[in-house]
Amino acid sequence: MNKKRHFLLSAVLATTLAANAQVTINVDASNPGVKVSPNLYGIFFEDINHAADGGLYAELISNRSFEDDDKNIPTWKTAAQDGAKINAQLINKDLLNKAQGKALQLTIAAKPAATASIINEGFWGINAVQGRTYKLSFWAKGSYKGGLKARLTNAKGDKVYAETALNAKVGKKWTKYTAELTANANDAKAQFELVADGKGTIVLDVVSLFPPTFKNRENGLRPDLAQLLYNIHPKFVRFPGGCYVEGQESPENAFHWEKTIGPIEERPGHKNVNWRYRTSDGMGFDEYLQLAEDLNAKPLYVVNVGLWHGGMTPVDSIQPWIDECMNALEYANGPVTSKYGALRAKNGHPEPYNIEYLEIGNENNQPDPAAQSDHYYERFKKFKDAVLAKYPKMHQISLNKALEYEFANHYKQIETEGRKSKSNYDEIINTLRNNEKVYSCNVAVNSFVVDYNGKMCPCMKLRHKGIKLEENNYEKIWEDFKKYSMQIATMDYKCKGCEALYYCDVCPAEMDFLYNNPEYRPENACKCAYIRKAYYENKISFDEALAEAKEDEKGGKI
Repeated sequence: MNKKRHFLLSAVLATTLAANAQVTINVDASNPGVKVSPNLYGIFFEDINHAADGGLYAELISNRSFEDDDKNIPTWKTAAQDGAKINAQLINKDLLNKAQGKALQLTIAAKPAATASIINEGFWGINAVQGRTYKLSFWAKGSYKGGLKARLTNAKGDKVYAETALNAKVGKKWTKYTAELTANANDAKAQFELVADGKGTIVLDVVSLFPPTFKNRENGLRPDLAQLLYNIHPKFVRFPGGCYVEGQESPENAFHWEKTIGPIEERPGHKNVNWRYRTSDGMGFDEYLQLAEDLNAKPLYVVNVGLWHGGMTPVDSIQPWIDECMNALEYANGPVTSKYGALRAKNGHPEPYNIEYLEIGNENNQPDPAAQSDHYYERFKKFKDAVLAKYPKMHQISLNKALEYEFANHYKQIETEGRKSKSNYDEIINTLRNNEKVYSCNVAVNSFVVDYNGKMCPCMKLRHKGIKLEENNYEKIWEDFKKYSMQIATMDYKCKGCEALYYCDVCPAEMDFLYNNPEYRPENACKCAYIRKAYYENKISFDEALAEAKEDEKGGKI
């Protein structure tokens, strides 16, 4: 049988393709091409705009540990009836544990006929759903005599949707109280109330209210949102973020995984300065890993290389960051006989989570140390060596600049081994340098893109140049797109004859989209290209390459 088979592509997508949009495709079954990874499509989660607290994380109480402000008590308020009194103030002594920096002290003077309440509005309201049961927990101590009730009410407090009396004999020692509330009506803007009818002092901390969660996980996620993620069938989950990993102002504001595991009352939370609010870290390392497992996806963990917005740990002092990374991997992958594997088992997951993919750093590729890039190449290598020594099969993901660094070393190796001659390398470079075409990529050569509107586009970054398939013949559109691959640069094209053209990463399609001119070059693009050229061709350090590029700039080359 002839291995080349001919197939007729008919109008399968009849709503998109016209009747005349038929084309014959020749398939060479003996040449299947490049094997494509099944793990290309996934999701990226980062606590931005309350994506965790108030979003995917199911917790309904906002500012549950009273840590969101040093002076005020956001999302909480008091109310009193008919002469009852209640005073609320933050305290920082005799706290629940070392993880908690504050607690809320209530001084109450009330009676059954004139109650006093502490009220939480949740994250822009608490969603009360008829028939749904909510789990309440809180820690309390003090000197109080009287009754306590927990309620779900409307925003005005004059309609009660759920109520339960608490067997809460508040004494001098911190005690955990639990209860359940079942709503009898629907209200997306409900609120939570703790109602007192006695006298004395109550100190509160870690007040928590949970609806049913995805797969009924303890301290879990909203089932509606998590189900939507499941329905996408992602192959990986990247977490815990980008800038969120690094933090801002101080390394204390970075994501530190060890502070995000275990019981919620033992998690200090941290300032999410990048996105301007505090996070409880209730959705922590375990919850991220459990989410990936529940989605049948691979976890892709991002680690900090000792850089944060506004500062850095010197490259020769980053061993604690490497240790933090290695401890996280042991927690996720280690046996129950290991230190951190045993801790994972204690926290409810004896079997390893099996992290296979590790991203080292986040966007730490700026050439200016003030912009947090201090020696990223060296940082990457230190992490890489440490990880591979213990986990040789770990897939490590780096920034483009680190890959360039690795390529430079690899090229030096293969050049020494004679597998690639320098003359051939120079031939490639010179061909590119003398190329007068604007587009030197695969645009309109062997690929195209069809967007959700049924437009056929030269590439993803030229979607604004798309042509509707339902109104035009495929072959006609393809012929029209060839103008991009054949487009010759104008006479004043600044890149003609450029010595650093091979090292330039500016995309003409992106320039076309942003500036309506594919030949446009941003101010610093040339300088970056010359830095790379000096770095690779002269086999010098990054700092030396930067200095050489500055000299080229002074000499008028750039």
